[in-house]
Amino acid sequence: MSDIFIDILRDVKVIKVKEPLAEILGAFKIKDAVVGYTFIDTVKMAGHVCPTIASAYVCCQEALKKDIAHHLVEAESHHQREEEALFTRLEGHNIGEPVAVMKSDHIDFRSRKQELYKLIHNWQSIEFENFKRKILEIGEYLVRELENHIFKEDNILYQIALQVLNEKEWEEIKRDCDKIGYCCFTPADQKTQV
Repeated sequence: MSDIFIDILRDVKVIKVKEPLAEILGAFKIKDAVVGYTFIDTVKMAGHVCPTIASAYVCCQEALKKDIAHHLVEAESHHQREEEALFTRLEGHNIGEPVAVMKSDHIDFRSRKQELYKLIHNWQSIEFENFKRKILEIGEYLVRELENHIFKEDNILYQIALQVLNEKEWEEIKRDCDKIGYCCFTPADQKTQV
């Protein structure tokens, strides 16, 4: 293979995945290791390069991107459970401002996640540089703001809820959450029902 061709192959984006089974079996020295598969790795495994190999690699990249977008949109039931089960009860205890802030975050997240989902599923109709710019913009925003949102949930909202809600209200919240349903992160007692 010519050096020019190898340089082109090296520029193809790496597919990065977690390998939990390999981690359990002790294949990695660090926890939560990520394995990168390059197009060159794929060519070596296949023993040759052809349009079929290249197409399979690109399809895998696209499937991973769509899976991420799908899980972000699927996480909507988490926001719905908070809004319909938890927030209403907190508002009943006159806890308004923290709830309003969290609802505002949810509205913004919904918009950004839907935009990302549409962008990824319609990538062919968008000029590549614009597509790349928008993906990075939305991705960076979601990473940054979801981290801030989770911090506010854990350190403010949930702490207030633990102080003001009684046992009966928590039981009602659990029942309401079970009715609304769960997404990709489901409590163990609900996995058979989902």
